[in-house]
Amino acid sequence: MKVLGNSVILFLVVVCIQNASAQKVLKKVSKEACVCFGKIDLKQDTEVIDGAFAECLGNSLVSHQKELEKEYKMDFSEKLMDKMQTDLVNVLVSECEFMLKYALLMAGKEESSENDIVAVDSVVKDLSPKECMALHIGKFQYIKDGVLDTTKVLEFTKDNIFDYDNKGNLVTTSVIEWKSECSYVSSIVKTTSEDMKVFAEQKTKLEATIVKIDGNIITYKVKVFGVETYFQLKKIK
Repeated sequence: MKVLGNSVILFLVVVCIQNASAQKVLKKVSKEACVCFGKIDLKQDTEVIDGAFAECLGNSLVSHQKELEKEYKMDFSEKLMDKMQTDLVNVLVSECEFMLKYALLMAGKEESSENDIVAVDSVVKDLSPKECMALHIGKFQYIKDGVLDTTKVLEFTKDNIFDYDNKGNLVTTSVIEWKSECSYVSSIVKTTSEDMKVFAEQKTKLEATIVKIDGNIITYKVKVFGVETYFQLKKIK
């Protein structure tokens, strides 16, 4: 049985677990599953990784079947999985660093193609410090699948990155430190987004390097927890 499958990306939805005893059981599940996760080679094909992830988690859940049935007062079934899924994901995120690596890897594979990465890597040496420094301050929007995402605006200042929604409301504040003209490290310090709170709580550091500049389109290579991916921004101001 595939327990969470690709919906694991929803791990960023974090809520409180009301049942303390259920949380103890789920921590056991998480601890055992996390040991198994650590043996998964993230360089494999996505389908193989996804299958190994589901197998690890499924085996751990089955080994604690009786305890889970007792705490949730229902038989082990899809209905039970639906009921405890949010609790389980919350514990996995809190207890197991692999979850962040896995989710970031899956997101990265959806955003980037292998050909794009080869093309990007081939032009890193062509960037000049002056080109990169012109991007240290300004307002930007994401480009996803070649389309400009107008639902949010990123504002880079000397010390911070501010993330605004399309109504101008501040959603996320990050601190930024430029390590060179073309690379920086940032971490979220404040956010109203449930999706981002886990990163703020864990003080997750994101390493970003500008690898391509094409007019006002900038491509970044980013690394979080050792997982690399790419994203693009368009400078709008």
